[in-house]
Amino acid sequence: FPGKALQHIHEIPEGATRTLLRRLILWGRARLIFNSRATRDAFEPPPGLRSDVIYNGVAGPADWAPTDYDGKRSLRVLMLGRINRIKGQEILLAALASLPPDIRDRIETRIVGSAFEDPGLEIALREAVTSADLAPHVSVEPFLDDPTPLYRWADVVTVPSRRPESLGRVAIEAMAFGRPPLASAIGGLREVVADGITGRLLPPGDAEALAQALAGIVSNPDVLAPMARAGRERFTALFSEQAVAQAIAAVADDMLRQSPARLR
Repeated sequence: FPGKALQHIHEIPEGATRTLLRRLILWGRARLIFNSRATRDAFEPPPGLRSDVIYNGVAGPADWAPTDYDGKRSLRVLMLGRINRIKGQEILLAALASLPPDIRDRIETRIVGSAFEDPGLEIALREAVTSADLAPHVSVEPFLDDPTPLYRWADVVTVPSRRPESLGRVAIEAMAFGRPPLASAIGGLREVVADGITGRLLPPGDAEALAQALAGIVSNPDVLAPMARAGRERFTALFSEQAVAQAIAAVADDMLRQSPARLR
């Protein structure tokens, strides 16, 4: 059926790859669904080509709850993702190392992920933890298929990405569990996190800004519970599987209702 095809684009490629994929998309003349405004902007669809922004659907726990962090124990900080230069593990380490000792000693951090194609990156990360004298407070752990126990352990989740993400699944999952994300203001993460409401958006690559955000939470733990509730509400409204399924169904229904002449 002419004009009744959908293409779902959910990555931001770079360089020649993006140029080639953009040409293929325009040649196909399908209706496009992008997983974020950042992804749509990267592909620059022409004004005449119909497109929609529908965020990726993510499964979330039914039994979520805000963290019980009250400042009397260590703040539990989680970073979850592939170990590489894009994700920004070194930004988190620099932030922790820059904190005054009395604040740093009140933070416990788990960096979870694997390098997969380059195990040397994992060795370098562990060496960086040791050289920064962070070993008593920071653990580096391998990738887990099910991150549920990690999110339940955490109080906050850091996403210090150095380059644009098409959306930011870890930040979405963090909000689903009631764990405010501290994320880079870059790419699709700017659409996931409502700054100061569901978490914090920080300048990418800015270790000082991340350090200040962590220190602020240690000093004022009461900010977390309202962010957790707002984040869960945002997750349900925009990123839950039910919300995304309804949005895609609405696009498909709109296409099916249109006459073939209009769709050509």
